[in-house]
Amino acid sequence: MSWQPNPYTYIRLLTATITGSVVIAAWQRCSKTEAISPVIAMFASAWAAMMQAVNKTIFEVISKISWTELDIGIVTIPIVWLVFSLLFWKFFRHKLPNLIPVARDWVVDSMNDAMLTLDINNRVLDANVAALKLLNLSTSELLGKPLVDFLPRHKALFQQYIDQLEAHDEIRLSLGEETHWYDLRISPLYDRRHQLQGRVIVLHDISGHKQLDASLTDQIRRVNQLLEVARATTQSPSLDATMQNSLSIAKTITHADAGSLLLVNEQGDIIRSTLTGDSVHADTRERIISYMTKERLIDPVLQKRETLLIENTHHDPNWPTMPEQSYETGSALGIPIHYGERLLGGLILLHTDPYHFTPEDAEILEVAARQMAMVLANAQTYEAQRLVAEQQTMLFDVLHALQRPMHLKEAMIQATEVIAHLTGWPVVAILTADKKGELDVNAASGWLAERVLALPLSHTTGENRKLNSEKRHYPSAKYILDAIPDEVLPSVLIIPLESAIRRMLLVAADDPMAFEGDSRMLANSLGSITALILRNALLYESVSTEQQRLAALIQASRDGIIMVGTDNRVLVINQMAMRYLGLETTAEVWLYSSVMEILNTLRIYAPEAARSTLKEMRRLKNGDTQVGEGEYQIGGRTLRWLNLPVIDGERALGRLVILYDITEERQIAQMREDLTHTMVHDMRNPLTGIHSALWLLHRQLKHTIPTNYHTLLDISLRSTEQLVDLVNAILDISRLESGYMPLELTIFALADMAQDIITMQATQAEQKGIQIINRITHNLPLVRADQNLINRVLQNLVGNALKFTPNGGIVLLTTNLLLNQGNKEPPARKIQVSISDTGPGIPEKIKEQLFQKFVTGQQVGSGSGLGLAFCKMVLEAHNERIWADSTPGEGATFTFTLSIADKH
Repeated sequence: MSWQPNPYTYIRLLTATITGSVVIAAWQRCSKTEAISPVIAMFASAWAAMMQAVNKTIFEVISKISWTELDIGIVTIPIVWLVFSLLFWKFFRHKLPNLIPVARDWVVDSMNDAMLTLDINNRVLDANVAALKLLNLSTSELLGKPLVDFLPRHKALFQQYIDQLEAHDEIRLSLGEETHWYDLRISPLYDRRHQLQGRVIVLHDISGHKQLDASLTDQIRRVNQLLEVARATTQSPSLDATMQNSLSIAKTITHADAGSLLLVNEQGDIIRSTLTGDSVHADTRERIISYMTKERLIDPVLQKRETLLIENTHHDPNWPTMPEQSYETGSALGIPIHYGERLLGGLILLHTDPYHFTPEDAEILEVAARQMAMVLANAQTYEAQRLVAEQQTMLFDVLHALQRPMHLKEAMIQATEVIAHLTGWPVVAILTADKKGELDVNAASGWLAERVLALPLSHTTGENRKLNSEKRHYPSAKYILDAIPDEVLPSVLIIPLESAIRRMLLVAADDPMAFEGDSRMLANSLGSITALILRNALLYESVSTEQQRLAALIQASRDGIIMVGTDNRVLVINQMAMRYLGLETTAEVWLYSSVMEILNTLRIYAPEAARSTLKEMRRLKNGDTQVGEGEYQIGGRTLRWLNLPVIDGERALGRLVILYDITEERQIAQMREDLTHTMVHDMRNPLTGIHSALWLLHRQLKHTIPTNYHTLLDISLRSTEQLVDLVNAILDISRLESGYMPLELTIFALADMAQDIITMQATQAEQKGIQIINRITHNLPLVRADQNLINRVLQNLVGNALKFTPNGGIVLLTTNLLLNQGNKEPPARKIQVSISDTGPGIPEKIKEQLFQKFVTGQQVGSGSGLGLAFCKMVLEAHNERIWADSTPGEGATFTFTLSIADKH
């Protein structure tokens, strides 16, 4: 029977073949012991397969012998599997499955970290691809040899880990031309019996992390520097301190030897600067800045707005040696400072060594410049507000110090002293143009006060001029050199004041930049205030002169004059008013005293005058600001007073009280009244007799004498009747004035009286075609008055209306009920009666004297001028009023009031 292997035999042979291939592939990377084991396992596997085949053949041959097959199978198969198991155990004991190529490619060789396996003698047992690449060696060159042989430069480094089973550290290795940082990890390697077989070394390249850490450290350093910039620049809100702090921190960051910080205006002109070191004098700073500007050293920074980096100034032909510089510049760095689109200025740093400043310095300063720009902009805003506040405070202090009224000479002296004290300027002077066109010193402070300064007017009135040691070419400079030496005061500013004043303000200072920018604005503002003060002084002198003239006129007046302010204090009082009111001492003592103080004295001296004055004050307090007038007796004198409002535009300034002594006028008037009364009284009896005789003649002879004599007799009779009526009217007025005409008060209906008067006047109205309209109705309340006197008043008013109304006109009688003022509307207490006509009206020239005696107009038919006077006296005797309203050409209306009778 032939032998044919079964499938299992083929599988065994395939396994042996694969195992042999692995051994051959890993022969160079394994130790000899580990390599022999798989070889033995390979041959054992093949032998076992052959033994199985032989066993099967023998079994077939001697199948007839049953015990033989059993013995061989029993003996052979256990022996074969025992040998195979021992070899396979040896295979796994040496971790040989880890060397399977597929697993190694995936796990070990694909690692980016370098991995080395060392035995207990520190010889290399295994190395992955990354380790071979790192050491730049092949597998044959590395395996089985000590690791330190391949790293002689780092022998001391690895020597410290030679006895350490575990370690974790960062090391720096220089392999070839490059140097890298690695994360070193050492781990022990044990077998299943926990016996030490060696160590595993893993090297992880952390050079990128190290660079990132270095970059982060550098960034942190820069951030700290920027924070230092922010802290340093915000320590003080003042502009000078902020500039100095910014410059100092920039110098510290870059380790510069010197530097400057410049600020410019919108036109690009340098307006402020600071240099390193507090001991730099203003003149030195000015010369250095002027030199840098003149030599155009800072044009790239301030004009082109670019960063300027000169690594070696010795190789730059355009870089000269600066004045006032004790060292030679080797490198320079300039940074523009922007705030948005606005250029604030530039930062210039210098160092003695070439190549000191690097692009990194420029980069960090560019970032710092943005922080500086914000802080400087805020500081400029704060500085501007502070200067405005200081200037406003200074201007207020000047105005406050010079607010009192002064004469011109005193005002000029005080102005120069106050301005010099508040500003600290060593020279402040006020110059005046004389008739020759030259300027003379009117007032000055400091050492110029005792000098004489003359300047042609033509050189100074055109504009403000700033003169300093570098501008001697100004034409006006030669005129002030003799008085103000430039080595003492290099800055001079002449400010023309108002042309009407024809004066100028001259100020000088010891700082060449004293009158630039805000200081110049301050000087101009002080010039405006000085002009205001001088103008007020001129006005005060003018007013003082007028006041003196007016005071002389007031004191010389024969009338008493009192000016009372809105606060009821006496502003003006003359000696005559004090004499009338019985006030003692002088007028100056009573100035600015209260009116109540005068009233307290007046109550004792003239109680009637005090009561009249209090009544007038109450009237004014109630809002009636019209002209007041009246009379009272004081000390045997009759004084007529007028209370006039004093108004400036729409603003009330007070009241002017004028006291007229009319004692003599009243005495003369009384004498005239007495004489008139006597004459009229003596004329009354003869006139009555003549009238009676004529009346008898007219009655007895009217049928016997010729007709033409009747006319003469009628004229004589009417004339004597008019004369008797005139005499009676004069006597009635005299009795009313003297109070000797008693009132016989009765209650009557006004409508009946009006109707009777209209009936009496009907004939005259018909003759002229005048229509009398009576709107006085019978439903009016009854009135209480002297019926006879009121009848004469109403008859006079209706008669006047008919007299002055042209033919075809209208006379209108109306009434109106006047209600008492109150919340519950009580019944009417007075009746207002009006008589209107359509005549020519009342002439303007007699309106004010219409109700005075013997006052008549120029109209045809004007009477004696006693009718309206009589009406007024009758109504005033009843405590009633009468007044007239008229517009020329539109007629007149006369109105009077009567009291309603009580129902009781």
